[in-house]
Amino acid sequence: MDRYAAVIRWKEGLEAAEKELGALREVDIIPGTDSWDKVIEARTARVVASAIVKAQAMRRESRGPHLYFDSPEGDPRPTDPKYQRSICLTGPELVPSWIRWQDEEEEE
Repeated sequence: MDRYAAVIRWKEGLEAAEKELGALREVDIIPGTDSWDKVIEARTARVVASAIVKAQAMRRESRGPHLYFDSPEGDPRPTDPKYQRSICLTGPELVPSWIRWQDEEEEE
């Protein structure tokens, strides 16, 4: 996550992160000498990391301090002012849906 899915990211890095997370999903995390709370924490971290990478891959723009690059050597993509929506991932399969932000004109 630190290498590929941090504040600065690019397509190939997110693909590498997804590949590594895919390999981690194949590992069954079971309790050994540690308690169940560490097992549950590790399983939860795996789901959260997958959700973050999936959402980052879907939103291909820079926003605030988060920079999305087309390549590690290029310039960051600009913020799209018309991109007024958020990503919602639900269920164990992390099914995406988009939530549109309310336009200022609609509030009046």
